[in-house]
Formats: sequence, C-alpha cells, structure tokens
Amino acid sequence: MAKRTFTARSAGTGKISAGKSIAKNPTSKAGAALRDAAAKRSSYVVAIQIADRASAVAAALGSKAQLASMLEVSPSQPTRWIDGSERPNSENARVIVDLDHVIARAGLLWKPSVIGSWLNGSNAFLDGARPIDVLRTTGSAPVIDALDQELAGGYA
Repeated sequence: MAKRTFTARSAGTGKISAGKSIAKNPTSKAGAALRDAAAKRSSYVVAIQIADRASAVAAALGSKAQLASMLEVSPSQPTRWIDGSERPNSENARVIVDLDHVIARAGLLWKPSVIGSWLNGSNAFLDGARPIDVLRTTGSAPVIDALDQELAGGYA
C-alpha cells in the first residue's frame, strides 16, 4: 500500500503537523477527512471567486440590476451571489467568468461607461450580433476575437 505524506493543521489547536503519513487508502478515515476538507476549501474558493467576479461585472455594467438583466435572472439574484447566500447555476457562473474576462479585455480599449453599450450593441465583427448574446450562446472566444480586431484597428 502506497503512503503519502501530508502537512495538516489541527482543527482544535491550529498547529501545523508536517510529515504525517496517511495510507493512500480510500477507506482510511484520516485520508477521507483530508480529501473532504480539500474539496470543501476548493468549493469555498470557487464561491468566493464567483462572488468577486459577479461584483466586478456588476460594477463594470453599472449595477447589479444590469447584470441580472444581461443574465435574464431575477434582479435579486446577483445580490445573493455576491453576498454568498446563493451560488449561480453552472451556466450563469460560466457567463459571469466570461463577462469578467471580456470586460477586462474591453477595458484596454474603452472607459467602463462604454463597455456596457458595446456589449449590448450590434457588432460587425460578430456578423451583426450583440457581444452579450454571442457570449451567452457561444462563449467568450468570438467576443475576444472581436475585441482583438477592434484593438488592432480592423474594419469589418
């Protein structure tokens, strides 16, 4: 049976104990506890990232209501995502992350006040589609390509 060495922090004392060997055994209570703790930390980190990204996107768009409108959800949803009382479904989480990326890239070209209009306007580089619609249906790649064309000074 293979052994792994883990560095762990005691829940009670907070002290770090290094070099403890835990059998790489799925039925090991200590191994299972470490895996569960790692999964919870990972889930918590993802929740914080989504909350922070939703907050940044709402700020860039002008309000949480604008974010709700773009995602076609209840106006109170972004508030609950940002305060951590709820998490967006996987599709909305993807769009939030994509929006955050697109807004950061668009910030290389325009002031924040222009970005929301650009996302909602017809775009020649996207065959007349609105960037927000392309982002929702296809993902960020074509929208980033359109931004790159704008940045390069291309004409559609």
